[in-house]
Amino acid sequence: DPFSTTTGGQSNKHQRKLDMVLVAIPDRAEWVWFWSYNVASVMMLVFCVMHSRKLYQDLFTKERACFAHRRTKPEITAEYKFVQWLTALVLYFGFGGSFLFGLEMASYTGWSHQTCRNLNNAGGWFLVLGKGCMYMLFMYRLIICYGDSAIGYRNWKPVVVCIGWLNIVFAIVAESITTYNTVKYYVFAQDFDEFPNPCWPIVTSPRTTVFAKLMQVWDGIMNPLSLILFILPLRKLHTIERVMSGIDNAVNHSVQRT
Repeated sequence: DPFSTTTGGQSNKHQRKLDMVLVAIPDRAEWVWFWSYNVASVMMLVFCVMHSRKLYQDLFTKERACFAHRRTKPEITAEYKFVQWLTALVLYFGFGGSFLFGLEMASYTGWSHQTCRNLNNAGGWFLVLGKGCMYMLFMYRLIICYGDSAIGYRNWKPVVVCIGWLNIVFAIVAESITTYNTVKYYVFAQDFDEFPNPCWPIVTSPRTTVFAKLMQVWDGIMNPLSLILFILPLRKLHTIERVMSGIDNAVNHSVQRT
């Protein structure tokens, strides 16, 4: 039997059934997951290096060479620094999560099952916190992008900031419960036949899927909400430009008649 499992209090009979199920997983599925996470981790590492270099030039040098192509440079305020560091956190968390899950999908035979569990939990924390920071970053960039303009969110700034921080709170609570469920209810099956040797987390209780579904709902709400909140002011701007163009045309037409 090329599979070995570890459980949170599951019976040996349950383990054998899971092993039989996992034997049916094709090798190509293992390679797809292996390459997906590892290619993603390499890409995120490149982004991290690039952003770190620009972050240093922006916040720690007088020349601010990263803005050499612009006539004016953005003012360095506390809010500006916060957004720049938050952007870095999103990238670092993304790299960490991809890297850890990549290791989980290529676990070595000598690793213990507890190592598989720890990689899964740590990778989950990195990715979920990165996602929470990303959605909070979207909210703060709305404020920075539109500022105090009439088409922006100057009257709704506290609400936008609150939505951003609520994403962090939800990410911490959801991942804390997920980690608890992982320890108590998940079965980890490790493939020992040939490389890659992934650790497959298997859900053994329906109650553990509740927060997974809530996190999917969270994604389904925040992704379109972020896009809509960014587009709405642009639509207002387009409407204003169209009204102003209509006024200019009316004035020109009146001048020509006179």
